[in-house]
Amino acid sequence: MKMLSHAAQLRLLVPLDLVALALVLGIAACSSRDSTSPPPPPPPPQEQWSVVAGRAWTMAGQTEGYKCVGIHVTSDEYFTGFRLAAPSSVQNEVLLTLSDAPIPEGAFDCGAGSDGPRLIYAAGQGTTAIDFPAGFGVHVSPGQYVYLNIHVVNPADTSVADSTRIEARVGTAPDVTTPIDMTMTGTFLINIPSDGQLHTATGSCYVAAEAHVLAFLPLMRSRGVHQTVDVLTGSSHQLLFNEDFDWQHETYTQLTTPVLIHMGDRIMTQCSYINTGGQTETYGESVNNESCFSAAYRYPISTASNFLACAATNDATFDTRRE
Repeated sequence: MKMLSHAAQLRLLVPLDLVALALVLGIAACSSRDSTSPPPPPPPPQEQWSVVAGRAWTMAGQTEGYKCVGIHVTSDEYFTGFRLAAPSSVQNEVLLTLSDAPIPEGAFDCGAGSDGPRLIYAAGQGTTAIDFPAGFGVHVSPGQYVYLNIHVVNPADTSVADSTRIEARVGTAPDVTTPIDMTMTGTFLINIPSDGQLHTATGSCYVAAEAHVLAFLPLMRSRGVHQTVDVLTGSSHQLLFNEDFDWQHETYTQLTTPVLIHMGDRIMTQCSYINTGGQTETYGESVNNESCFSAAYRYPISTASNFLACAATNDATFDTRRE
């Protein structure tokens, strides 16, 4: 068989390569011209989180204390969620409250009771972000004061310098059609022997006005192991919250749908503990003491003079009353 020369082979290949290239370019051009695919959807808008309150602090070694900051609000603010930003390992309970009356502005040392009457956010160790359901949120009005209280516990021998920041997911007035705030149920009457056995503390109050609840955060300390919240109506009861407790991972539990609590219903909170520390533990403001609270988001917002009224003493201006 007669073989083609190398030059003849090249003459045959070059046209074939050009034809293939033209076909590829033509297909691409046709695909570009004939495409009927819709343009890709725009990316979803990014959530806007902003610092609501925060401050730097220093805590000496082998010391605990409370650090506060007060902020005067000058415009309407709408928040549809809250989170702790990069919390310090020595930061414990954090409470964010509102006050209509003036409070000290700026950063200052304070005590456990340095709070406004309305609670809007609470956190402990390991508390993750909470996002409210659509339509729910916190409204802060111009002229009000935001009050941040931080419990700092430094067990190390050397001082710790750090900061605490509370961030909120920022919304607008149409995003918050149902304003919410928080109340604390529970009790100050705690007595836990150091015997390694399970002991409980129980507090209850009667509801003096109809309310809905939508989320719970248990607040106890290192000996706490479990918490329940019940609503009692006559001889029947509804269990709203029933969770084991981990002091280093205090997280919110949101209800699938808000639960209506009727006027006259009784809210009962029970905290369970195991104490092996060598001494009887009672309520106190130190990390070495105990507590028994459930911080609950609710609506309508309270007209209260004290968000702890359900766990404390009679308060005729609040919408709960002690048993």
